[in-house]
Amino acid sequence: MVTEPLMNVDLETLLKHLSDGTGRVELDLPSPQSSASVEVAAKLARERRTAIGQGIRTAHLYVAPGFSKALSLRVTEGESQALLGAGAIWVGPDIYAPRPVHIAPTRMLQRFELHDLKAHHETVLQLSRLTMLVGDNASGKTSVLDALALQGSLLPPFEDVVRGAWAIPNLIRRGAPSKQATLVSSGIHGGDDWTATLHLAQTDEQKYAIAASTRVGQVSVEAHANGERQGGRLGFGFSDGWESIRAVIGPAAMYRLRAEQIANAAYSYAPEVRVKADGTNTAVVLAAMKLGDDERFEIVEEAMRRLVPSLERVRIRPEVITEELNGISTPHRGSKIYFDFQGAKDIPADGASHGTLILLSLLTVLYGPARPALVLIDDLEQALHPRAQRELVQLLKELLTRPEFSDLQIVATTHSPYSIDLMDPSEVYALALRDDGSVASKRLSEHPDAEKMKGSLTAGQLWSLDEERTWVLG
Repeated sequence: MVTEPLMNVDLETLLKHLSDGTGRVELDLPSPQSSASVEVAAKLARERRTAIGQGIRTAHLYVAPGFSKALSLRVTEGESQALLGAGAIWVGPDIYAPRPVHIAPTRMLQRFELHDLKAHHETVLQLSRLTMLVGDNASGKTSVLDALALQGSLLPPFEDVVRGAWAIPNLIRRGAPSKQATLVSSGIHGGDDWTATLHLAQTDEQKYAIAASTRVGQVSVEAHANGERQGGRLGFGFSDGWESIRAVIGPAAMYRLRAEQIANAAYSYAPEVRVKADGTNTAVVLAAMKLGDDERFEIVEEAMRRLVPSLERVRIRPEVITEELNGISTPHRGSKIYFDFQGAKDIPADGASHGTLILLSLLTVLYGPARPALVLIDDLEQALHPRAQRELVQLLKELLTRPEFSDLQIVATTHSPYSIDLMDPSEVYALALRDDGSVASKRLSEHPDAEKMKGSLTAGQLWSLDEERTWVLG
């Protein structure tokens, strides 16, 4: 068995060489270890993956004048950060680079207002990088997610506001005197502040209007569209500017992940496949990731091991999918997910728990191609064990500190106190309905006992003290 040399040398030795300019320190992943025994090699590979997932890295010291390699030292993530701050160089894959202590977001929606949209009369939310919405069923939580998704995906031909629950007449709050729903947003993008306003109006029984405007620094963009229903069909005429407005607000996507859709074998001929809102195409995206970006696939796999301790491997296998159309069978080459668990190998996705499948699909979204800037998750905790809920939130918080996720923001709904245990109360909004049916909202940090219980109760425990109506409406 071949191993890299590791010496029990104090971290100060490396830091002193960097400070004095007498050495160069390179940080990398722990080197793979080999063995003639297949079982031992597999064990060593698992141990290496676990160490990488825990933030363990290797520091290599090269000493002047010839800068020959003097020693290698295994270091923790905190020690890696200290070495990078002193001038060490990261030479491993960027995706595994030790995360800085704090990463400023490059894009963030900071304030979101809903005016006369569904049950929201005047709801104002100050959003964090990770924001949780809690409250009873039908208290307006999912409407916030839907409004954010609509704003971040509204482009001609405006199919989202033509049919179904999100047709314009269904969006406008009943009794709203203006017969108009309005969304107002503001945030940062790069070094600039931005604002955006979206109006959705019904001008008469058969006519609709959409107007949007954005401002970034001193630059303003406006766009509008008008629709009319004729003969049972609704068509829109629209101006230019919608793509520019979407670029300012940033893309958003809503996910209501369903285990049965994730478990199904899937195929796609699209050049860039994405996970759909219900989890469809998770297997296809993972297969493409495995072939084209194996390191990223390994990160997803390692994150799954952390969240599902009994999991050993995620496998993607080819599977033929036959479709019937007009009596003609057409075969398609697709992909299906399999799992290796401790004591149970090669389990098809249909035999795995719903929580395992939902976690895998969510991680595939976050690490997959063309990830939206704003990820919206309905019922974050569904089918998850309380420990897994806490671990998932911890994982999301860690992701948001990494440079490659500096443009990512997450808003989620939950009914579980375990999902918000690791949150700051200021990052949690509680929603409740007033007697007139409109939505009221307050941060959990505004709970009357928040200051008194600070440090003694988790956010989940604080939320569980009282029903939302008793303090949100107060």
